[in-house]
Amino acid sequence: MNEIERDGIILFVGDGCPACNVAKPIYHDFFKEQNQEYTMIDAKDEIELAQMLKIRGIPTLIFFKNDKEFKRIVGVPTKFILAETFDIWVDKDDFLAFD
Repeated sequence: MNEIERDGIILFVGDGCPACNVAKPIYHDFFKEQNQEYTMIDAKDEIELAQMLKIRGIPTLIFFKNDKEFKRIVGVPTKFILAETFDIWVDKDDFLAFD
């Protein structure tokens, strides 16, 4: 998967998605505060990637750790949930995913 870094964050959104329009500034502001890069992808522009990652709704934020999916948030999160998930993701250097 060239689009996914070993430890990365991807946000799937869509044009005309009201929930995405609410979520995008929440994610942008939060990750800016954390000095954390993330990739925003329009699900319609990357249909194969969205299907491979089983994106069923947007917005969907996926945290990757050691090339594996660590955690997924679907919909508009509260800042508390986002911060809690981010903190766990940052601290989990020894994460092992089970297929």
